[in-house]
Amino acid sequence: MVKASAPQEKEIAEEETETIEEAKNLLCKAVLALSSQIGGGSVLRASIKPMMTRFDSSFDEANFGYKTFTDFLNACQDVITISHGKHDHLVELKVSSESSCNTKKAPIPGQYFSILKRQKIEVVHPSVMESGASDTLSIFSDNDGKVHSYIAFKEELAKRFQVKNIPNPEINARNFKNLLFKFWVFKRDLDDMRISLVNKFTTGTDLLLYLRQSIVKLILDNIQGHPDIHELSTILYGNGSYIQETNELIQEYNKV
Repeated sequence: MVKASAPQEKEIAEEETETIEEAKNLLCKAVLALSSQIGGGSVLRASIKPMMTRFDSSFDEANFGYKTFTDFLNACQDVITISHGKHDHLVELKVSSESSCNTKKAPIPGQYFSILKRQKIEVVHPSVMESGASDTLSIFSDNDGKVHSYIAFKEELAKRFQVKNIPNPEINARNFKNLLFKFWVFKRDLDDMRISLVNKFTTGTDLLLYLRQSIVKLILDNIQGHPDIHELSTILYGNGSYIQETNELIQEYNKV
């Protein structure tokens, strides 16, 4: 058994509890994936964190108050067992009805918004995303395919949002610019250091579809079980009634 370190603070803010449970679910997902690769059974401790960060690049045990990954694993022994191996400790999922791995398969309301926020993505309203995609292509087209900087792009986008009477144009422009940055829509020309779009986008519709696909991928990469179609639809289209459109995006994700 891995020697336990000094206990962390027991006073955990109520709003943080969900995040810690999500971290345990991510741990379960990683251990299960690694175990499946070797036909079942225990997995090496050293292989777990790389798999967790592959599923969720923002994972860091320090966010939950643990100095080391071993400390984090020790605190998760309600869902895993830890034993000595020949060269490294071995970790295996517990099979228990009380385990977080088993009791939290269904998505909870708002879980997908939480996943996006952990990835430092501020969700913009679908109408803002639709307008932003169209305006983005227009801005780059009006400037011969390049803008001087991210700030220049954001400022021009805010002006266009203001003309369209989109609420909080500066904030929405900043959040939409960050969304584009997160999903690798921009590229920088190393010769003149100006910003352009990756070549795959020729219309605002192309960009909007890519953003929706990217959001779906990010969310589905970080959940277990069947996706909540209604919540995905709400994030992507503004309400939960776009079932067919959302299912088509999920089907595209499953093809990859």
